[in-house]
Amino acid sequence: MLSKQYAVLVRTLTILLVVLNNNNVVIKAQSSAREINNDGEEPLFSFRKTHVTINNHLGDNITVNIHCQSKDDDIGSQDVGDGGYYEISFRPSLWKNTLFYCDMSWNDVHGHFDIYDQPRDEDRCRTCFWDVRKDGLHGTNCEGGAEQIWFRWDDQYKPPPL
Repeated sequence: MLSKQYAVLVRTLTILLVVLNNNNVVIKAQSSAREINNDGEEPLFSFRKTHVTINNHLGDNITVNIHCQSKDDDIGSQDVGDGGYYEISFRPSLWKNTLFYCDMSWNDVHGHFDIYDQPRDEDRCRTCFWDVRKDGLHGTNCEGGAEQIWFRWDDQYKPPPL
């Protein structure tokens, strides 16, 4: 019994060291397995990745340029065609201060959005979905699928009439 507890403790410490010493941001990440303790429950601290997917639903064959970054990681710019998506995955901070923001533009329309703000989103979604639409950016979660957040495009750039 002692060896099982020791193994779990060592595994937990190893995960902590990896999280603290590694910028773990990837594009188009794969899903990760759930961590389970000896009692079959999730541990107090979970180190599962959070996934953010941005879908282009502009229609009319419009491409959107998306450039996302955090304080530490510039993920880069990507043109996403109509019906396409942009995805990032990362492990949120133990200090609850993870923030990813994105600049998006299509035609003459621009916006700057906090795509993942840990205090706002940690309990809202483990897999967060955003839909780029002509009237703004709509946010949902995978659990309920109900729209929860809506950001309009920058005021100085008015989108064309719908």
